[in-house]
Amino acid sequence: MLFRRGVVATKYCDIDALKTLCIEEDVRWLFDNIGLGNLLMNKTPTSMRATLEFLSSLKNHMFPNPSSGESFITFRLFNEDHTWTLEKFNEALGIPICRLRVTPQHWNEKELWRTISVELDYDSKISSVTSIRHPTLRYVFKAFSNTIFGRQEGSKVRKDEMFMLHHMLHATMIDTRAFLIHQLQSTTNNVNTGGKIVQGEFITRITTFLGHREQLISDGFVNGIDAVELPPSWFKKKDDTTLWHI
Repeated sequence: MLFRRGVVATKYCDIDALKTLCIEEDVRWLFDNIGLGNLLMNKTPTSMRATLEFLSSLKNHMFPNPSSGESFITFRLFNEDHTWTLEKFNEALGIPICRLRVTPQHWNEKELWRTISVELDYDSKISSVTSIRHPTLRYVFKAFSNTIFGRQEGSKVRKDEMFMLHHMLHATMIDTRAFLIHQLQSTTNNVNTGGKIVQGEFITRITTFLGHREQLISDGFVNGIDAVELPPSWFKKKDDTTLWHI
């Protein structure tokens, strides 16, 4: 079922586009504030074989509260079974360790949404990326959809994404590995839904960490666009000048 969904190349930030818009430093600053700069700004190719094998075997044994017990994941790559603690997962991806693993139920996303968007009320079913005022923040949400939260070109803004942005803006760390593992497991479980699988680059990093680089190269990588695109609807022309469209 995962195979029928298909795998596409993970999309990263388009550095040339960010430089043209003069927002590259802002985007890097936000990602660096939660330790994701190296992970989301440096491209890694996507392996179809490794992605499908990893996702089809992934089991997540995570405690939301670290004091409840040691969390770990199990998975299979190149016909070898692995059991990893979250610390090992962090080591493989090069992301920092932190204790906050889930979005708290009581956290209120509506205040942040009123600050960054042109809308007064937030609704996860209808609130869209195109309502966000600042080009940096709008692009960050697009990058989220194509990486950590694995929704390809999703236009709706989710609460977990808002929570991560909140910590980016305040430069306070959260456990990004836990959010990523949760989304990978969600991708595994939702095999009946549409949409391509977009998170393969993380699995390439894990596979390389395990010493299978030569096998990855031998199998080949997924071709296709590997940069988060800027929709034409985000811009408009006026007096021969291109303006950011709100």
